[in-house]
Amino acid sequence: IQSLPVSIIGFTGQLENGTVNLKWEVVNEIGIAMYEIEYSSDGSSFISVGQLAAQNKSLYQYSTKIGISQNNYYRLKIVSKDGNIKYSNAILISGSNAKATLNLYPNPVRGNMTIAASHLKPNTQVAIVDFLGKIIKTATIQNGMNPLNVDGLRSGSYYVSILENGKPSNGVPFIVQQ
Repeated sequence: IQSLPVSIIGFTGQLENGTVNLKWEVVNEIGIAMYEIEYSSDGSSFISVGQLAAQNKSLYQYSTKIGISQNNYYRLKIVSKDGNIKYSNAILISGSNAKATLNLYPNPVRGNMTIAASHLKPNTQVAIVDFLGKIIKTATIQNGMNPLNVDGLRSGSYYVSILENGKPSNGVPFIVQQ
């Protein structure tokens, strides 16, 4: 696996009426031939479920009916014109009783990060929490891509958690490198 110039800014998915709708945003799409969409029910063994030709644009979408079980993992296989391959991080989409999901990019982070969110209620509050459980910062986010500035946080480990009744729930860990 060789490094490709394309960068994935965000990769999200949502289950709507039995269809999984995937979206991803890219920059530096140079020399890329296609995006292959891969599916797994266990997060480790992936199969191809479709592909889109690279069109030198920044936003892509793909819908599939494959993967409407309890746990559904999707990732992108990015193939360059010369045959090099790069994989995105896998995302989890719950098929039943869909729970809110948060994915953070980049991680580790310096300055700004993106929270890719799905299955949220409107105007969901999230908190950045340190490892002592102290809420450092809060923000309101929506389904989709949400920028969040972490300037001012000391280098170290934190969580982004959805606030439920003013208290943080289980969070997604991330590292700040200043």
